[in-house]
Amino acid sequence: MENCKYCQQNQVVPVLDEEIEQRPRPGNKFRRFCQSCERWLPMCSAKYFRTHPTPHVLPIDEENPIPLSESETVERYPISALAGRTSETSQPALEDHRGDQGQETRDEILLECILDLTKEGIIDKEAAHQYLSKMLRGSKNRT
Repeated sequence: MENCKYCQQNQVVPVLDEEIEQRPRPGNKFRRFCQSCERWLPMCSAKYFRTHPTPHVLPIDEENPIPLSESETVERYPISALAGRTSETSQPALEDHRGDQGQETRDEILLECILDLTKEGIIDKEAAHQYLSKMLRGSKNRT
């Protein structure tokens, strides 16, 4: 787990928001949530969610996240794959950031960040398109 920037407690978990997942328009469905002060924190990546020792899910029309193991979503994220992990393996290893798989993860995070910045109106669509074209074209040339 990680410390909350508000209450400083080590109770932050990644949460899959099922309502965002069901929307027809794109958006990052993964956020961080502090179980201590019950505040929502910034987004996180799908990889962070999948590799965290205690991922949670926010069911549609619910206010509080529940552990993934207690949800129907567990079918898409098998608990057997989650159960074998320890807190030591919850942080990405250095080798995870190398090669094609690491590049795909970086590209996924980049896309999620740019999408969120565009949705918030921080950057416009044209600037986002130009930046992503340049960055993703460059990542294909490196592999």
